[in-house]
Amino acid sequence: MDTRPVIIGSSLNGLLVSHNLSRHNIDHILIGGDRPLVQPRLGESMNEGAGLACWRMLDPKYRKFFYPKSHISLMHGDIASMILVASPVRNQTSLASRLGDTSRRANLRTVVKGLCHLDRANFDPVFYDDVIHHVRCCFVHNPSATVKFDYQSDRITSIQVGDTTFNDPRYVFDTTGFRSVVAEAARIEIEPISNLERVAWTHFISDTAPELRSAWWLNGTNLVRMDIQRDGMNGIAWLIPLGERISLGVSVSANQSQSVNLSGQELVDELVEALLRRGIDLRKLYPQQEEVFELKHKYFERKRAFGANWILAGGTFRQFWFPTSSGVGVAMLAANLAPQLLEQPLRFGKMYEQKVKGLRAFHELVDEMVRSEPFSEIDRTYEFWAAWTAGSFGRAHGDLRIANRDYDSRSYLRYQWIKNLGMMFQRHNWLQVMTVGAFTTSVERHQQTADLSKSFRRYFQPAEFLWGNAIRALPRYLANKLARLGHKMKGMKRQTPNSAEANIATVDSKSVSRAA
Repeated sequence: MDTRPVIIGSSLNGLLVSHNLSRHNIDHILIGGDRPLVQPRLGESMNEGAGLACWRMLDPKYRKFFYPKSHISLMHGDIASMILVASPVRNQTSLASRLGDTSRRANLRTVVKGLCHLDRANFDPVFYDDVIHHVRCCFVHNPSATVKFDYQSDRITSIQVGDTTFNDPRYVFDTTGFRSVVAEAARIEIEPISNLERVAWTHFISDTAPELRSAWWLNGTNLVRMDIQRDGMNGIAWLIPLGERISLGVSVSANQSQSVNLSGQELVDELVEALLRRGIDLRKLYPQQEEVFELKHKYFERKRAFGANWILAGGTFRQFWFPTSSGVGVAMLAANLAPQLLEQPLRFGKMYEQKVKGLRAFHELVDEMVRSEPFSEIDRTYEFWAAWTAGSFGRAHGDLRIANRDYDSRSYLRYQWIKNLGMMFQRHNWLQVMTVGAFTTSVERHQQTADLSKSFRRYFQPAEFLWGNAIRALPRYLANKLARLGHKMKGMKRQTPNSAEANIATVDSKSVSRAA
């Protein structure tokens, strides 16, 4: 019998679990593959909980790989919009002052102001070396493992790696992703939650880090909704600045006729042209391009995440749309809870499962945005960001509990107001738009696609930007809302029911309108 916990998989997910176990002086086994290469990776833009958790869990030596993330922007149809989460004139020192003081309890402001990007191309190899050579980590170099599962006790009874067998492991963290060896052995059902997507991504490099004030898009996560009318194909793309690098990628339907015959490089070229069409000349600042990587996949969820002595950690349990920035977040969640899972596997397994399940609504919001027609109405854009904000409050509720290690039932009430606020914003998105959203959300519509990059002129004057948003937001939002309401009322007046059947149809129509 081996009493050490076992981690299967040496992706970032598995490395984070191993690192936190080592921090808590827990001897463990890590079964994994080769050292990762220095190359572009998915998961460079982190959500609120991931930024806070990474900064506090990882050693200061890794902080050179972090970059402040001041906004999330979206170019969708005729509209450029964004949520400003922190001052774009801050630097890594101010980020450290916000996140790095572990002697203070994290609060909602800490979470929001602590958003960041992670240069995983350079971080992952360095982190791998440090993790596998830690005195508490017994690294077994083997990319595959076989698991034996007892269905009656819901336990993993042994793990076979080559000629070595680990019998009765204390606990098993499966970080092998979609091809989960534990999920396969336990016969856990998997459900796709998207169509088949094709993703192509790369990095562009500059000899020196461009001046951040040269363009607003150099200071945050930028999403671009490509569409047939403007770009000849539908897709959702990202643009993420990482100092001397910029991460660029696009996801399109794998069956889309306009892109099915294009190579990965050609998809990237199409994206670069789409950005130029919107006024962003990427190659001017980042002239060198690295290798293009691509994959086909479906976002998915499994029916359950844990058992008596095992857990499907991070993306092994569920994978959501990349604009949710949840990839590193769910990995950090499992890593943060790793010591508690060893002591109380059922209690903290349930906490982990419920927290990850809560991200499904965020995934569906993004999925709707990706599949929708190009945005043309300002109030609809505000409502999208209102739903985004509501989801962020819901995530922050759990992130803060875990960051502050507040696991007892009494401390739960300390954070309940955050969750309640998110739920209230979700039910009444106009309330979010007319309060905090009026300041932090900027929405600009342009007749010319090339003018989209000229949005957010006061971006580098945060106070003027926030107040300017509020002055513009409320009148435009209310005017569009009233115009839509008036259009709906006119349509109802034009109806001339002349039968009992038509009257019933009219009543049903009004009921649906009120529900919407």
